Amino acid sequence: MSLIMTACSFVGPTGNETTSAPTAKPTGSESVSTTSTQPPAPEKLTIFYHTSGTGVPDKINFQNNDFINQIAEWANVEFTEVTVPAYADLKTKFNLMMASGTIPDIIHHNNIADMNQYGKDGAFLELSEIVQNSPEISKRYNSVMLDACKADDGNLYLLRSLPTDDGWHLLVRNDLLKAAGVTSIPATLDQWVDAMKKVKAKFPDNIMYTTMGMENYMQFLFKPFGCDNGWGWKYAGGKILNVFENPNLEAAVEFSKQLLADGLLDKEFATTKQQDYTDKRWKNNTLLVSANLGSLSGSIDLLVKNNVEHVEFIPVKWPFVNEESLDPYQKFVPKDVVKGQGIAISAKTKAKEGAIRVIETLLSDDLKSLFVYGREGIEYSVKDGKKVLDPVKVLESNWRSIYGMLYSYNPIERIETRVDLSIDSMKETDSFKEAYRKEYVEAFYDLYNSEYGKVGYAPVAVAGRNMNTLIPLSSESNDLSKEAIAAQQSILLKAIMGEISMNEFKQQTSDLVKKYQSVTDEFNQKLPEFKTKFGVK
Repeated sequence: MSLIMTACSFVGPTGNETTSAPTAKPTGSESVSTTSTQPPAPEKLTIFYHTSGTGVPDKINFQNNDFINQIAEWANVEFTEVTVPAYADLKTKFNLMMASGTIPDIIHHNNIADMNQYGKDGAFLELSEIVQNSPEISKRYNSVMLDACKADDGNLYLLRSLPTDDGWHLLVRNDLLKAAGVTSIPATLDQWVDAMKKVKAKFPDNIMYTTMGMENYMQFLFKPFGCDNGWGWKYAGGKILNVFENPNLEAAVEFSKQLLADGLLDKEFATTKQQDYTDKRWKNNTLLVSANLGSLSGSIDLLVKNNVEHVEFIPVKWPFVNEESLDPYQKFVPKDVVKGQGIAISAKTKAKEGAIRVIETLLSDDLKSLFVYGREGIEYSVKDGKKVLDPVKVLESNWRSIYGMLYSYNPIERIETRVDLSIDSMKETDSFKEAYRKEYVEAFYDLYNSEYGKVGYAPVAVAGRNMNTLIPLSSESNDLSKEAIAAQQSILLKAIMGEISMNEFKQQTSDLVKKYQSVTDEFNQKLPEFKTKFGVK
């Protein structure tokens, strides 16, 4: 088998909290001193990080496992306290931690705006000098990337994850389409609705599509209309607009209401939590999933693990409505300067040098190899100078991808090859696997060649459940944007559920746009500088 990379799995979190200090020493190769001088004692520090929704077995100790221990060994530190909240509770636990004033030495979070605000409030170290003095960090971040990491006061309080080509797409269970007599992938939204009806008629207990309320995984409801995920702000037509200004939003809501009425949108979508969402994908054989390409292998693994047979998950193009009227930035995957994970160092740390070494380690080639391939002698062996992966062991420790946070979890090479491993691990005939592999490869590259490399950097976009902006907002506008997004999600949910009429919906969207016009104005006031810096037309 050739070199095979692993991918991030969207398999629902386990409820893990702060764990006690480990009694075991770090595993992996030990450094042996060749002189009588003793190496310095590991520096003790604390860390807060999250799983990004990756499924982690209950038995895993976030403070004492081979992967975190190897990171500690390479960085010559000892993690005396490790806090990893359940992903569904991340936002709440992060805010409570920051409000308490007891902040770990290292903080990893995916809400960049909040982290920058806390940095401006004095919670985090300014990192410019640290980056300049660190060859490992400075070789990963050029000046443009560092500018994109800075807060609106011009200071660098965090490092954001490295860029990778992996946008949000539509994944479909092609095996279910075939079973229902749908012999070709639908191209238009109407064709998708017809296909969903056929699958629902064939499998009444299956779920055709579900979301986590209006917070996550709702792209199928809005993206075909050029409304991304229905909320936030979007760059289109040379300016930044509140998504509620999009003239197609009303049609997207009407579409969502009809799906719900026809039983094609999960009736529990409004109250579905992360674990429920994951469970429905195999217990109810969800037909369509909004996700990034990196999650495709995890989607296959989830179903195979739960004994779902003949799974054929493939990525497909978005079925745009009136595509010719949409702006390229409403259709294609923009380039990334940096991604939406962030890491910072507490301003109160007494272990500054150790914290720097941890960040350097998380950016190192050794760490990339660790989370991509695993451990020599366990996940892989070396034959003729090449790494050969053990499919069973690689899948058993697939959760190790959580330590690739600064690599954005999914380098494109990892995405391209990881699915091979998932297909190889299926309990199917060789002929089935080869046919599926061919089908997947054709679909993957058809989508990739169609939707990537068509547009430049986007000043503002949505990454999962967060608004990811390269234009830093003032603290006041940042707070207002979060308030606006919560209001947008509430209005959308009420409209789809029929709790307000469409006339009321139109009035409330108009009122919201006016109420938060100052945020839109600030974005556009700062847009010319962004365009010049990043070469956006």
